[in-house]
Amino acid sequence: MSDGVPVGARATLARVGAESIISIAAGLSIGERRFAIAHEIAHLLMHAMQSSLGLCTGEDMATTDDERFRLEVEASDCATHVLMPVAIARQFCGETNPWHGIRAMADELLVSTPAAARRFIELSDRPAALVYQVEGRVKWVHPSAAFPGFIPRKRSVRRESPAFGFWNQGACSNDGAVVPARVWIPSAEEGATLVEHAIASPEFGSAMSIVSLPSPLPAEL
Repeated sequence: MSDGVPVGARATLARVGAESIISIAAGLSIGERRFAIAHEIAHLLMHAMQSSLGLCTGEDMATTDDERFRLEVEASDCATHVLMPVAIARQFCGETNPWHGIRAMADELLVSTPAAARRFIELSDRPAALVYQVEGRVKWVHPSAAFPGFIPRKRSVRRESPAFGFWNQGACSNDGAVVPARVWIPSAEEGATLVEHAIASPEFGSAMSIVSLPSPLPAEL
């Protein structure tokens, strides 16, 4: 492994004969570095017939290239299972405010907050989705299998969302809020609602929202 990758890439995997070199971008946190390394090792083990030089960037999970997206999801899923095993990660999923458990998971298991948030969504007992935002718009969405609505990429963050405060005033409330489901899901029924918890990451110029169905579960969204 070595530091130094092309501009815009978070990690690279180079194969030369029987040897492989993983390079990680400078400036990543220890959690981001661990996940990037595990992600590239997964590529090495699972996608051996792919090209001899691979670059992973922050845009990969938002790509419209179906094959590239499939490979990235497979590598990320493998890294997730290795770094955040179900038996250990599930204990962080019982907090009323999900971000309390997510941050504790990230600190305890030495992974990035977005990676821990994705794992929370996968293990949550309630239908939920993680919405990652950049420049006031949705960059990517990670829904649980049971989440009933479609949140489109590039959708602007609406005023009703707790995350709107970050894009409008530089800070957002850490408290949960009940919001109209149409704030995130354009096709939602009139009167349907979601529970949203948001956090901002000013250092990365991003915000994340976890939206989940209210309790009790509605008959239809």
